[in-house]
Amino acid sequence: MPFLLNLAKITAYSLIAITVLCIFIPLQPMLPLTNSLDPSWVIGINQAVSQGTPFGQEMIFTFGPYASIYSKAYHPGTDTLMLLGSAYLGILYATALVWIMRSCPWLIQVGIWLVLAGLMFAMDTLFFSYALLIGLYCFGLVQSSSPQGHKKWIFLVLSFFLFSAFGLYPLIKGTLFVLYLGLAILAFCLFLLKKQWSQALIIPISIGSALTFFWIFSGQSIGNLLPYFESTTEIISGYSEAMSSPGNPWEVASYSFVTLALLLTILKKGGASLNNLFLICIFFLFLFVSFKSGFVRHDSHALICGTSIVFASLLLNTIYFSRLTQAVLLASCIVFIQIDSHYFPNLPGAVFKQIELTYLSSWNGMTSRITSPKALEVQFQVSLERLHEKTKLPLLKGATDIYPHDQIDLIASGNTWNSRPILQSYSAYTSILSAKNRDHILGVNAPENIFFNIEPQDERFPSLDGGASWSGLLKNYQPASMEAGFLLLKKRAAPKINPGEHIIARGSYELTHWVDLPELQSKLIFSKMSINLSLLGQLKNILFKSSPLGIAVRLKNGTIKHYRFVASMAKSEFLLSPLIENVNQFELLYQNSQGVPGNQVSAFSIWAEGDPRDWQKTYTAIFITPSD
Repeated sequence: MPFLLNLAKITAYSLIAITVLCIFIPLQPMLPLTNSLDPSWVIGINQAVSQGTPFGQEMIFTFGPYASIYSKAYHPGTDTLMLLGSAYLGILYATALVWIMRSCPWLIQVGIWLVLAGLMFAMDTLFFSYALLIGLYCFGLVQSSSPQGHKKWIFLVLSFFLFSAFGLYPLIKGTLFVLYLGLAILAFCLFLLKKQWSQALIIPISIGSALTFFWIFSGQSIGNLLPYFESTTEIISGYSEAMSSPGNPWEVASYSFVTLALLLTILKKGGASLNNLFLICIFFLFLFVSFKSGFVRHDSHALICGTSIVFASLLLNTIYFSRLTQAVLLASCIVFIQIDSHYFPNLPGAVFKQIELTYLSSWNGMTSRITSPKALEVQFQVSLERLHEKTKLPLLKGATDIYPHDQIDLIASGNTWNSRPILQSYSAYTSILSAKNRDHILGVNAPENIFFNIEPQDERFPSLDGGASWSGLLKNYQPASMEAGFLLLKKRAAPKINPGEHIIARGSYELTHWVDLPELQSKLIFSKMSINLSLLGQLKNILFKSSPLGIAVRLKNGTIKHYRFVASMAKSEFLLSPLIENVNQFELLYQNSQGVPGNQVSAFSIWAEGDPRDWQKTYTAIFITPSD
């Protein structure tokens, strides 16, 4: 009987480990099949890594040099990096999970397997959950008596390797550094307070050495590591306001309710001891980061929350297994069904399909890589050729960039890609990020050619996406032709490094009030606005999201048009008049600064679309016209 019991345990742990490795390691990676927004940044980041582009300086995005571990996208220049990195993380994840599961009930083990194999619709939950696993590992260490002798060294070595993943995850997705830094600080403080000095010291040593090693291993210069995290911080600061979108408030309410119930359950079961407070903190950190990731942009991102709340409840039951924790698990399953059924009408079918893909794709990928090692590279090139047949961008002499977010079309065309730092214009959320893109096209390394289009995200005011670059494009480039729906711009023979400008008006204005623009004949009017959140708005932005802004513009012909307005993007200059909504109108600016007749803006008004208390009532604006 003991033999059969041990065999069952080994089988269960092996199944969990195999499942984790199947999820992490993309043996059958995705190929570039469509020319939409997400595939564009995916191939763009991979291309930047393969070209040795310095991240943090010449490449700034939500993701880092190991982004392919997240996207599971094939590129011949990043495939080895992706496989080695994902295998390393998978082994560490499986080790931590099996250690935590070693004494939990079989029903919970089945639930954990089901979440891993069938409910991981978003990789974010998988990456977030490793921090929670390591938090539980630390909790287990301080709960038990301190290991002595050779066991102490075993656990120190184990801790070193487990925490080393904290140095890799932020290089996959830069925004993960908030979660992993928070968990590292909590674990470090816990070990210090428990006087486990060696375990405390191993945390910064492991993370620091791993961060340095993985950064250099990806081909990046160590001097760019700090700028990488500085630019990531800038992206995080602007994300909530720029990318928020509304969703079902009942999903937010039910998730928040079960999160609160889970935290109160931990408090009830373990009291206010130091160890239990640590437990509350790590669960809160995991669920809060999931909350922000899933509900700020409330679309299919909400799937992150559905899986996270179930997984957290299952892991809670590995520590405290009782009717109360089981009730929390049941409630979390109801929340999962509520959220995920909104995006998967046939949720059971989607779960079974996901389970099938988890194992089948790994098996097919492994056999293909063994029997046909060059097949993926050939398929990658064929995919690019098919995409090129759809767009047919011409092959140009000199380096080329593309606006606003169609990198996959440019790379498929075979042109030499010279990307601006924030490769997709909608992601230049702040004035600092916008300035980096502007400086790129004004600098000596500006591309010779630009395929230009206008496709604003979320119905934003059109010139906000990449708006700081528009004056430079108008001064330093000239239109050559229309190619596949893009305006081809060629760099002028004698570009101006710093195009001049004149301030024609400035003032302080109130939200909801109409502001009349100066009467100018044949002049472009750019603007910089300082619209700031109130203290309440800042707090809401940290905890969730603030109310978005809207703008209405009144044209000379009397037409009034409405758009979304992003205050953080408007701090850098953008074209306010004339109103330019498409690339054909933009081309007319090279012939006549009035653009489309009647599209001059005579007045505008800005307001909060939700709670007006989120924003300060007054704002300042500067109106600028370029010098001749």
